[in-house]
Amino acid sequence: MNKLLFFLLFSLFISNILCAVVDYGATCDDSETTCKTTVQACDSTSHKCVCASTYFENKDKTDCVSKGAYTGPCKDDNTCTTPTTQQCSSGFCVCAKGYKENAGKTDCEQIQAGTYGGKCNSGACTDTTTQECSSDYCVCKSGYFEKNDGSGCELPAAYGESCSSKSCDTTTQTCDATTKKCVCASGYKENSAKNGCEQDTSASGSGSGSGSGSGSDGNSSSFLKTSLLILLGIAF
Repeated sequence: MNKLLFFLLFSLFISNILCAVVDYGATCDDSETTCKTTVQACDSTSHKCVCASTYFENKDKTDCVSKGAYTGPCKDDNTCTTPTTQQCSSGFCVCAKGYKENAGKTDCEQIQAGTYGGKCNSGACTDTTTQECSSDYCVCKSGYFEKNDGSGCELPAAYGESCSSKSCDTTTQTCDATTKKCVCASGYKENSAKNGCEQDTSASGSGSGSGSGSGSDGNSSSFLKTSLLILLGIAF
């Protein structure tokens, strides 16, 4: 009897070790694979790791969280668990101004005064080369842009250069998700020197041309009417 019980417990122990743990949204079957966290469950129909009861998909669609928790769904600032550090933006709880994501990515913590994104320290920012104090917070100076990791400001990568580790000039450019290079943003096109972007006025230009054409047709029509009246006057 003791040997049988030992065998059953040993088998259960081995099966748990061999059972693969998969991420949110991955295929699961509860026998050979199990979902990564306790806030997820294996859906019996789709056989995918989905949010367990009372939990919701987070903002990045990578895990499940409670309603009102950091990156969780919300209706307004007051529905976020910690409204002093979080705010409701586009239906999700995100860090409020002056706060940033903590190391564990579970909540928001206050940004040190005088550093990028934080309150100005006695009216000034520590990095006076790339930042300035605006509305009581340290922001990037004109010509400087937020670093990809959000830790500060830097001069942007040049048009066509890699943006995998450096930001682009977001006023006219964007980082292409496939090539990871700075390309022209929507509404902008490559300039004649091929070293930057300029506003694409082709749409408005064609509209202007169309309006000019319409005016020309109207002038021609008036001229024909006037000529016809003169001829009729001569005839009679």
